[in-house]
Amino acid sequence: MVQNAARTPSPFGRSLRHWRGLRRMSQLELSTVAETTPRHVSFLETGRSRPSHEMVLRLAAALEVPLGEQNALLSAAGFPPAFPERGLDAAALAPIRHVIGRLLASHAPYPALVMDRWYDVVGANDAGARLLLGGVAPDPDDPPAAIDLLLGPWRAVVLDWEGLAWAAATRLRREVVLAGDDERLAATLTRLEAALAGTTPRREGEGGDFDGPAALMRFRYEGEVLATFSTIVTFGGALDVTVEGLRIELFYPADARTDEVFRALGSSEPAADLATRAR
Repeated sequence: MVQNAARTPSPFGRSLRHWRGLRRMSQLELSTVAETTPRHVSFLETGRSRPSHEMVLRLAAALEVPLGEQNALLSAAGFPPAFPERGLDAAALAPIRHVIGRLLASHAPYPALVMDRWYDVVGANDAGARLLLGGVAPDPDDPPAAIDLLLGPWRAVVLDWEGLAWAAATRLRREVVLAGDDERLAATLTRLEAALAGTTPRREGEGGDFDGPAALMRFRYEGEVLATFSTIVTFGGALDVTVEGLRIELFYPADARTDEVFRALGSSEPAADLATRAR
């Protein structure tokens, strides 16, 4: 009697197991969150069962898979993509552009940057362009990479640059894990880690610029030291790959003098940017 050959996992099964490994979830844990059974998860991973469209999305949601990778999971299971990936200039994203524009304008005179999921700077308000981008608005066809700014002009003017860079590396590591197989984002992290080789991460309680409730970026400007902290705004409930990856970083003054300087700059003609003044 001829025995059946061992079943080869399907493309979807391999992808599902890969994501489960990235999230460090057992089949039992995944099945509980996705409201199915460990047996069914096992059968899907080995190729003994095929998932429904709904099951793919339930498993992807349970694994916190980004929308673009959810499309890849659907494709592996034989289904069309569920989430579009449109350019930020697409007509369908006009409401998103309107919200971003209002947010940037309302944040003046404080700096604000708009970045995509790879931390390319795709937008800025006047203060952000003046102080952080060399006085030039980002080119949508060739947006500057935040990693190039951090390793380039910002390095010359930021106090405790290593502490700021380690904070950025910590954020990037989390994002790389969440993104899964995003080689471009992983390459950005590799560049930053290489620049930090031989340095020591800032530890809580060691003082310096990271001793308060939020990490500060302190930099030299016109013979003074200005201090900011920032918050990042994202679009919750996004159903478009591009929109899901957008990050709007809003910089706030961390002391009264910085507030005064920002307000004065906001009421004056554009001046030299931060990096230029440091040279």
